Amino acid sequence: MMTMKMRYVSILLLPVFLLGSRCLAIPAQCQTLSNVVPSCICEAALIDNIPDNLKVVINCRRQELTQMPKIDGSSDYLIYEMTLEGNNLQSIPADAFKGLKIQRLDLRNNRLTSIDANAFSGLESDLMELYIVRGDREANVAPPLDSMTNLTGLHTLTLEHFHFNGDVVSLEFDLQPLYSIPIDFLRGYQHLETLIITNTNIPDVGNEAFQMNTKLTRLDLGYNQISTLYDGCFRGLESRLEYLSLRNNPIDQVNVLDNVKELSNLQILQLSEIGLRTIPSAPQFLQNKNSLTTLYLEGNQLTTVGANVFAGAGSSLTTISLSGNQIATMDSQSLAGLSVLQTLDLSQQTIASNQTLTLPASLTQTTLQHLVLTGTPLTEAALWQRVAALTGLRILKVDSTGLNTVPDYALLNLINLQELYMDGNSISNITQAMFAGPRNLANLHLANNQIQTISNCAFHLYHLNPALEVSLIQNPLNCDCKLRWLLKERDAGRIQLIGLETCAEPADKLGQSLINLQPENLTCSSDWTHDTCENFYTTPPPPTTTQKPNVTVSVVNASKDSIKITWVIDQDSADIGYFRVRVTELESNQISISGELPNTQTSYTQGKLMAGKSYSLCVLSYTPKPSSQLINRDCVQSKTTANQSPINSDDTDNETYIIVGTVLGAVVLLVLIAAILYVVFVKKRTKQADLPPQPHMFSPSELPSMGAEAKRFTRPKQPPKVGRALDQEGIKVTVISDGQTRPVSPGGRLSAGSYQYLDQKHVQPLPAAQPSAPPTYANDVRSRDLPAYPVRTSNEDPMAGYYKMGSDAQPAKLPVYSQINY
Repeated sequence: MMTMKMRYVSILLLPVFLLGSRCLAIPAQCQTLSNVVPSCICEAALIDNIPDNLKVVINCRRQELTQMPKIDGSSDYLIYEMTLEGNNLQSIPADAFKGLKIQRLDLRNNRLTSIDANAFSGLESDLMELYIVRGDREANVAPPLDSMTNLTGLHTLTLEHFHFNGDVVSLEFDLQPLYSIPIDFLRGYQHLETLIITNTNIPDVGNEAFQMNTKLTRLDLGYNQISTLYDGCFRGLESRLEYLSLRNNPIDQVNVLDNVKELSNLQILQLSEIGLRTIPSAPQFLQNKNSLTTLYLEGNQLTTVGANVFAGAGSSLTTISLSGNQIATMDSQSLAGLSVLQTLDLSQQTIASNQTLTLPASLTQTTLQHLVLTGTPLTEAALWQRVAALTGLRILKVDSTGLNTVPDYALLNLINLQELYMDGNSISNITQAMFAGPRNLANLHLANNQIQTISNCAFHLYHLNPALEVSLIQNPLNCDCKLRWLLKERDAGRIQLIGLETCAEPADKLGQSLINLQPENLTCSSDWTHDTCENFYTTPPPPTTTQKPNVTVSVVNASKDSIKITWVIDQDSADIGYFRVRVTELESNQISISGELPNTQTSYTQGKLMAGKSYSLCVLSYTPKPSSQLINRDCVQSKTTANQSPINSDDTDNETYIIVGTVLGAVVLLVLIAAILYVVFVKKRTKQADLPPQPHMFSPSELPSMGAEAKRFTRPKQPPKVGRALDQEGIKVTVISDGQTRPVSPGGRLSAGSYQYLDQKHVQPLPAAQPSAPPTYANDVRSRDLPAYPVRTSNEDPMAGYYKMGSDAQPAKLPVYSQINY
């Protein structure tokens, strides 16, 4: 009965024991991690209340810690969670977790007042969840934002009971691994005016995401993963927000933007690179936009522009950029209603090779000042027909549009045109009728065409004050007498050649730079007469009523990547509204223009230049706004210093030979000095006496030992000296045996292989050392590794050792004994 009861109990407890074993199981990695963080407990993570031995937790919870636990060494194993919840930590120093890889970090319910900016160093890519909840709600402690700047793997961040500085007006999150708008966090910044959240993984903008940030005027949500804008996402910003950017988000569908309609005060809307393929007429996102001035739709996938697309903001839109799309068709009314349009960018449209873009008939705005068509194949007839109506144009860019010519009088009405870009086309000649009209032209870019010559009447009656800048590089110029007028105008300061134009003809001037030639150098092989210039203008140029301020520019210094210039104004600078500096690389004709510089500035440094290149630097003077007319221009040329070239000159070779020769001479001198010292101190040193013979360490094979057969010494004794008999010299021992196993005297023993003097009667052992082991151990042939002793009769001493006759050099064969002890 007892047996049955015990069996019953055993069976009943077995599942409980197995369950307990499962709950208490310790992950294998804890064997190492317990040594790395010895003051904490290493255990398995509980996932849905079930232990997971593949996920390790370092448990430092509620240990009343006042400082971070010590970390001894490091571990490459990814810790699922490290918890320091419920301690008395007040600070976290730099490198507090150095040597560990942690996925989740729990710092809740501590009294933290400071967290070093490098506290989480080493966790940047592994830490995905961070919880910092202060247990002390009274102290005003700012959130440790600096310490989280480099946590690129962070998915979840919880910050509670921190004091947010409500006076912050600008906040930026860039390259942070956010997966949602941090609404709770932003509620602490109710005075924000600018909020930038870019380069994150945020997929949407939720309802009332910015409801507590009603003072926002600028919101940049570009370069995220936003594909959804929930209803009410901009609630609280309707009448305040002025700038909104959703650039480079996968929005794709135009109806996602419907909630933008609520932003009635919006002035700038950035919707570039969001994947839009179509925009319907009167889209919702452009309704209720009476304040919208600038709309960016660059880099989308638009192929057409329908009628009245921009009408909802037509009364306020001044700038529209549609560059970098695939627009091949524009409805004739696509630009209708844009009554104040000033800038239109339709450049870089990627369309089929057999297609050209026809500008719409609704492009008639006399307010338009800046038309950019660079890189878009155009229907030429429609282009010049539309351009003729744009009398307010100041800048026209039709470079790389496939133009073959400019029709006569096409520019006649463009009396305000100041910059004309026609590079990269197939224009072959320039006549007066082609350029009749824009007499205020300041910059003419004709690089990379097929121009051979230019009529001497091309710029007839142009004001040319300041001088007209002309770029003619990469054209097959015929540098003969037909271009002599151009160099004369250059010398008179009325035309400035801003590139390194080279001649293609005649043969004797092939490759020569036009700007380095003089008018008398340009000749013709036959008689030629100048063109007769006509007056296409019904009124003479307006007389100059006031003297314009004159600006003189000079170069201060030039380095390999920068040039500094300074300028002097000969009149009151109050007549000048602002300056700009234009820098032209003369070989490639690449141009960069600075921003507006105050009229009190008198120097400028242009950086990021290429070494060893020639540049033209021009200071442009403009009248005060809003007119912003070009008053004057003065230019200077300079060259950046070249990078240090490889050393190949003859002088350098000579210097190399001198250095090598000097080194070799020094080596020879050192060798001679060493030889002299050797002779003086080594050779003359008294020879010391030879050392006495040193003891010889015998190998085991040279030493005598017991065995089944006799062991012989390997070194025979030398022959006897003269006058001494062999027996007087000694014997040659050839056999050693253990004829006697008992000690000669109590406590005495001889070391193994000891030499002995033997005679015919008894053994005379050498002086023996005191025993180092019990006497009974001495020479016990039954337990030692010795040959088995022979079978004896019962009368013989059973303890007798092994006995064997030996031989020596004497005639008599006598027994040889040896007492051997180990």
